[in-house]
Amino acid sequence: MVSLAWLDADAPFSVMPDIDRTITLVDGPGFTLDVAGQALPVGTLFVPTRFDGGVTTRCAINGPSRVLNVMTQRGTFRHSVAILDRSGPIVPGGGPACVAVLLDGQGVIGGVDLGRLDAVHLDGIAELTLSAGGTVAVVTVELI
Repeated sequence: MVSLAWLDADAPFSVMPDIDRTITLVDGPGFTLDVAGQALPVGTLFVPTRFDGGVTTRCAINGPSRVLNVMTQRGTFRHSVAILDRSGPIVPGGGPACVAVLLDGQGVIGGVDLGRLDAVHLDGIAELTLSAGGTVAVVTVELI
């Protein structure tokens, strides 16, 4: 699953056994996750943070923040989140389970302009072009 979510209050995360999670801050001052008693600060934009969705996790926010979430079933799938930050053309790798989310700047795929936080399925897409300062998250999910 790939989604965007607002974190606007301190709260527990749902415990999801056998789920691998990656969370990436896309807006706001960030937060600290308490993952099974270990502090995991998430305060820098566009830096993916992996954690086990099956353990008790609590979020303490520094202020309202928006995140990109990626979750997959451990043992069946694996995922990666690559952050590409530059201008010009990028060959994203594509494939049937590959999605690009424009995090900042402007992007063009197949002649279509993308706005901030727009997502596109990359299957069959040969090239993604980012404007100066553009940043994109490329999420790949693989069957194990």
